[in-house]
Amino acid sequence: ILMILVLATIAFLWVTMRHEREAFALSELAVSNQREAEAALERSEQLSFVLKLQLAADEIGNFRFRRAYDFLETLPMEHRGWEWSFLANQVRPNDWSAFCSEVLPDRLSRICYSPDGSRLAVAEGGSTIEVVENPVILLLDSSSGETLRRFEGHVDSIFALAFSPDGSQLLSGGKDRTLRRWDVASGEQLEVWEPRFDIDDESVDLIPFDIAVTVDHVALSAYPAGLFLAEMSEGFSWDSAFESAKHVVDLSGERGRIAFDQEGKRLVWATLTWQENKGFLYSVDVASGSILAEHVQPLGSTFNDVTFASRHGSVVTSGTDGVTRFW
Repeated sequence: ILMILVLATIAFLWVTMRHEREAFALSELAVSNQREAEAALERSEQLSFVLKLQLAADEIGNFRFRRAYDFLETLPMEHRGWEWSFLANQVRPNDWSAFCSEVLPDRLSRICYSPDGSRLAVAEGGSTIEVVENPVILLLDSSSGETLRRFEGHVDSIFALAFSPDGSQLLSGGKDRTLRRWDVASGEQLEVWEPRFDIDDESVDLIPFDIAVTVDHVALSAYPAGLFLAEMSEGFSWDSAFESAKHVVDLSGERGRIAFDQEGKRLVWATLTWQENKGFLYSVDVASGSILAEHVQPLGSTFNDVTFASRHGSVVTSGTDGVTRFW
């Protein structure tokens, strides 16, 4: 009996030790697998970090600094090294605002800089169905935000605003169906002109939606006639310019936006038609006034604004669908 008990004890101890060795081996394997998983996760995080750094660098290269800033801010603190700091120093401001002004109207419709960048003009306005009585144009110092001058005369929303090439005049237009010229130095209103155009043998008052200017030309987007192009000559006036203006695109486009390229040789016009709910994008040769290209945007995806990407010469549009497109 004693021998049986001894053998049983030995067998039990052997089985127990075997199970302990197997448990230890499984534990070691689990630890090893955990270490490999942690290493893989670390490599994945490092790769994600590098990719986001590259995306941020690409955004900086395309002058989209805010998007680069957003990419950099998502990166974990423990991975941020000199590369992150190098990129962050290019895009991270102390304050995104150049100045804060308490005198600006509640509803701003247009903003434009003077040719030398020293002054900023802002116009008051609402939507096409809102009534904004006696809107103002404010001329601000672009560094301090100080109000330099007020321009009053429009009786409803101002939709179009631009400086003359030499910065001495402001050109404006709006829902009151007038185009106006202002002397920047004195604030004097130099011209009030009511643009009219014959449509289907009927003279129709036009609503200016945008004005764009180069040294040699001025372009006007006006509802319901479309796009006009005129010469910007010495002694410019709306009356004389419109007499010789080219009617480039005949389209009942609303809320049109115009942009010239840096050389002033090409312009783009982005507009929409409310009834069809379509967006239209035109590329125009300025010298001849001929249409180089035309694009119709799908239903429900119209344009808000258009400009040229100065670095690449491509066209950039923003849409009502929240998408920015390069053309």
